[in-house]
Amino acid sequence: MTPPASIPGEPDDDDRTPDAFGGRHTDDIDWDDVADVICVGGGLGVAMAGAARAAGLDVLLVEAGGSPTTGSGLAGLLGSAHADSEHYLSALTEEFDPVDVTAPDVTVRVVDGPSPAESRRTRLPTFHGAALRDWGSSCVAARYGLLYTRVYDPRLSASYTGPDGTVEVTVLATIELDSARPGASVANWLAGLVDEEGEAHGTLQHLVFDGGAVVGAALSTEDGVRLVRTRHGVMLSPLAAETDSSAEDLEADTTAEVALVSRAASRFGRLELLRRT
Repeated sequence: MTPPASIPGEPDDDDRTPDAFGGRHTDDIDWDDVADVICVGGGLGVAMAGAARAAGLDVLLVEAGGSPTTGSGLAGLLGSAHADSEHYLSALTEEFDPVDVTAPDVTVRVVDGPSPAESRRTRLPTFHGAALRDWGSSCVAARYGLLYTRVYDPRLSASYTGPDGTVEVTVLATIELDSARPGASVANWLAGLVDEEGEAHGTLQHLVFDGGAVVGAALSTEDGVRLVRTRHGVMLSPLAAETDSSAEDLEADTTAEVALVSRAASRFGRLELLRRT
């Protein structure tokens, strides 16, 4: 999953005033900590934090500062009103079209399996702007969607082929599914992760920018607000209101791979169930 180039607002190197998103230059910020990745928000944030740690990355897990009722979508993750962060998140999604609200919470995707590593290194991905916009719209609207603010580390994903084309996949686990309520099986698995591994190190207040790019986050902790620089970006998982989970029908009780799925050149992903052909 490859996030976008920085949103415009490049400051002059000799100008030490705030950039277009109100941020200071990275060298001018008195950082309290540094991590490879900051993961924010709910069970999917916990799951992605585990995947990043397994890949050898230094991960900081934090809680969302808001709630499903304090803002819509990504803006609801912020713990305080912050115009620059809200503007940034809005700019990423302003051209998205509404999606079918009757779609299941968890999509079941049929895949052939991972592509050979050799072909991934030599093949340049192709993409179309309209297709990426539609994909991003579906991810933001998904119960378990995710935005990554900067370049997605390739160690976290593999290219999978299937009837619907090639996607980028991070397999998180293989779980037992109740064929009558597969969505509930996924929700229960995520809830178990939060109970076991969900110790958070503060709550998100707002993002920190340099030259229009996200370079860290301000976190509310017991010791006050801490500024944490990130080497690879911030993963934001929108908070979903509590509803009955749903997924596409399965033929029988079975196991399935739970995975974060994205597309080449997209910064957005969503949780899906994978079935092999």
